[in-house]
Amino acid sequence: MNNRRPLATFAVLGGIIILLIIIGSNRFGTLGGFTRAVAKPFAGFMHRAGEMLAFSKEQATSEEAMVALRSENARLAAENALLLTLEDENRRLRDYLVFAEAQKSSLQMAEIIARGVPGDSWQNRQTVTLNQGSDQGIAVGMPIVSSEGVLVGKITAVKNNIAEACLMYSADCRIAVTVAGRGDTLGIARGDLGLSVLIELIPQTQTVNERDVIVSSGLEAGMPPGLLLGYVSRVIKEGNELWQQAIVEPAADVETLRFVAVLKQ
Repeated sequence: MNNRRPLATFAVLGGIIILLIIIGSNRFGTLGGFTRAVAKPFAGFMHRAGEMLAFSKEQATSEEAMVALRSENARLAAENALLLTLEDENRRLRDYLVFAEAQKSSLQMAEIIARGVPGDSWQNRQTVTLNQGSDQGIAVGMPIVSSEGVLVGKITAVKNNIAEACLMYSADCRIAVTVAGRGDTLGIARGDLGLSVLIELIPQTQTVNERDVIVSSGLEAGMPPGLLLGYVSRVIKEGNELWQQAIVEPAADVETLRFVAVLKQ
């Protein structure tokens, strides 16, 4: 705006000068013809200056409109993103309610507010911090499940309004498991180097096959039986060993979890 003020002032002064020249030309005859000849180019210049001023104003108005349009588009995009997030959260919560109706245990919803231990990148897949704790009835050993009801870990430490849980990729997260439909315990599932889930201490007399469905056996306190963990992807069996092992493909993607449910009995 400041750059256009001198131009406007110049245009006004130019108009005054032209008016004085025309008045002088009418009064002094020949001199008037000369002054009109001199003033004509100047008048043309002033006309072009006026057009430039008008164009400058129009351009400024157009730029302001574009800025306002971009601002409105950004606002609508932010609102749409929020609505999509809320829709996804509502869908997941509905899934938890469906799972809760099929369980005798009560559920305590919790949000993951932190992942891992600072400075240790491997821990990003193995440990989570929840925004619920002992004041909400959460205790060590309780299982945590995804919105589909898949077992993803268990509580390892609690405070008043906060709790820590290990995920199934953690070597410290040991859970007694079995093949779905069997009543006995197959072995102990734990994380293997943060990359997979390994079932150890499977007797050689036990039959384990690829694609077998692995669930919690309910052997340990606070852990109900029948919670889905995953599927056997490979069986490791050595003829001279007392035990065999199995690699499990987890049924839930723990890296995308935002909410979990803690099963309270």
